[in-house]
Amino acid sequence: MIDPRFGARCAIRDTRAAGAERYDWTVSLIGDSKPVARGRAGDIGAARSQAESALNACSADKRGRLMERNETNC
Repeated sequence: MIDPRFGARCAIRDTRAAGAERYDWTVSLIGDSKPVARGRAGDIGAARSQAESALNACSADKRGRLMERNETNC
């Protein structure tokens, strides 16, 4: 999943581990080497839901920061 407006993306990786550690997800800003959010889930549906929520939160935060910056520059 990608939010191209804000340069955020998430990835889900199947670690093949048993149980709650199987799917590792991350949310990153394009160009940054460290993820802004990370988690694990036992099934792909939960991993996708968690990653999507984190991506939306990251995008909303970035959108809020841009709006604040634009208001102070007007």
